[in-house]
Amino acid sequence: VENTLRWRIRKDESGREVRESNAKIVKWDDGTMSLYLGNEIFEVTLMELNKNNLPHLYVQQPGLMSAQSVMTHRMTFRPHSTDSQTHRKVTLNMADRSRKSGQVKVMDDVGQNPEITRR
Repeated sequence: VENTLRWRIRKDESGREVRESNAKIVKWDDGTMSLYLGNEIFEVTLMELNKNNLPHLYVQQPGLMSAQSVMTHRMTFRPHSTDSQTHRKVTLNMADRSRKSGQVKVMDDVGQNPEITRR
């Protein structure tokens, strides 16, 4: 919830609709981009997609799907610092996934001892 991108449309003093958000993307002089989301900073990578196989954005409406846009680029976001709260959450989640579970299995019914059965 801390790093959920939120936006809304409100009316300003003159009645015009204005967009508000808890995030902003900054494009630096060297061409790199950063996403400021709450108190976290993310490095943004923009990558052009294959022109022969571009994904489309559709909105599902009752009885039909309406095409809204063709996506020409992909954005990826990476925490700017290893000290960030998001980085800690991601690494803990990855550590939980990679933990080996079930290496020792407890068997309730072990059957008969093979040494005794051979005799």
